[in-house]
Amino acid sequence: MKEPLYADFNAADEDGAIRMFPPFKTIKMKDAGFEPVEGLSLWISDGEIEMRGLLILRDGIWVVVPNQDGFKYLDKNSPFHNDNQK
Repeated sequence: MKEPLYADFNAADEDGAIRMFPPFKTIKMKDAGFEPVEGLSLWISDGEIEMRGLLILRDGIWVVVPNQDGFKYLDKNSPFHNDNQK
């Protein structure tokens, strides 16, 4: 994956899993050739925080469960940081 998928970290479950893919976004991803698959390793970010984890389907909602590293703040020099977006 060349860049992180956008995620809203305010949409976190109690275990730290991040809820993903509202229906309109899932359709857009499928149009781009991305098909959500359980167990897929994903890199997600909101432009300030990033996380790597596994995609799972929980109660009909796609969530990314954080790996052992959990969340971290993006370096201000990262091209994916909000301050560096065009």
